[in-house]
Amino acid sequence: MLLAGIIHYEFVSIHPFSDGNGRVTRLLVKLLLDLLDYDFRGCLVLDTYYWQNTSQYYQNLNQADNYLDQRKADLTDWLTYFIEGFYLVSKDLERKMSIITANQNDETITLNDQEMQILDFVNQFGQINLPEALDILQVPERTIQRRLKNLVDKNILEVEGKGKNTVYRLNKIHQR
Repeated sequence: MLLAGIIHYEFVSIHPFSDGNGRVTRLLVKLLLDLLDYDFRGCLVLDTYYWQNTSQYYQNLNQADNYLDQRKADLTDWLTYFIEGFYLVSKDLERKMSIITANQNDETITLNDQEMQILDFVNQFGQINLPEALDILQVPERTIQRRLKNLVDKNILEVEGKGKNTVYRLNKIHQR
């Protein structure tokens, strides 16, 4: 993993393109982590960490004004930041995965971000209803209904009640 951090730093330092160096670097690092089996089946995305900490990202990468000085710089701060990001993103991924332990058929379940937000809420409060989901996601009601139906169809949530009294809870097979 340190190798990925060093490659990230070096490639950005070289700055070979007039535009897109950061994107290409992050893609190369993602590829390297995949090849080294550190990407958790393609689920690990470090960009979210970088976006949340943009100023710290650039501060740790920009150690000097030119490439020669950049190569001589102490990488401790950058590598600490890189590994901390890897750790935090991994822990967040673990948290999201712990919401769903396994489904009955051992098939891979793919969820979008909105569905994960719904499950985060259900995991924290035990249930969700339509008005709560609308408040959380801030999207049209029809979109929420599709997301909830998808989670029910995937046997992750179960429906209780009818009409305005409808609530969604984790299916019993997914409760810890």
